[in-house]
Amino acid sequence: MPTQDATKAITQQFIDAIESGMVSGSWVRPWALGPNGFPTNATTGKQYTGTNAIMLLIAGGGEWATYKQWQSIGAQVRKGERSVKILRPIIKKDPAGLEDDRVIGFAAASVFSADQVEGYTAKIVDSKDFNDHAKAEAFVSATAADIRQGRVLCPITRLYPHAKQKPIQWRN
Repeated sequence: MPTQDATKAITQQFIDAIESGMVSGSWVRPWALGPNGFPTNATTGKQYTGTNAIMLLIAGGGEWATYKQWQSIGAQVRKGERSVKILRPIIKKDPAGLEDDRVIGFAAASVFSADQVEGYTAKIVDSKDFNDHAKAEAFVSATAADIRQGRVLCPITRLYPHAKQKPIQWRN
């Protein structure tokens, strides 16, 4: 599939997902981090990013890979399963190694979820691994900022000993 066609197809999938999020006249986000976890490549362990991540969240999250990647780890995509189209970068490498690799375009890639293959057991995502916010809490506390969240306005007051204390008004 030429890149332009793939881009159009992926864009249309994204638009359809957003439009299908209308429930009783209100928009509801059609993707969420479900029980399968954030979309990750099953063979490399890297998380998908950007539009690819959103497309794979819409499709259910979890582990994904191309047909060949699944085969490389001994799994087989079941007959009749349909892929999700994503964009993979086309990277130009400097043969001399003098310059950094650079992205020169994108190509379509078809990926399948761990739920669509046989011979593979998906990793179990343990939610307790994601609950340690101690470093973030310590950082926020160290700023001495007065942070309040409200429905309409969210004032943030910065405390500098030599400056006047004025809240910044943010609209939600």
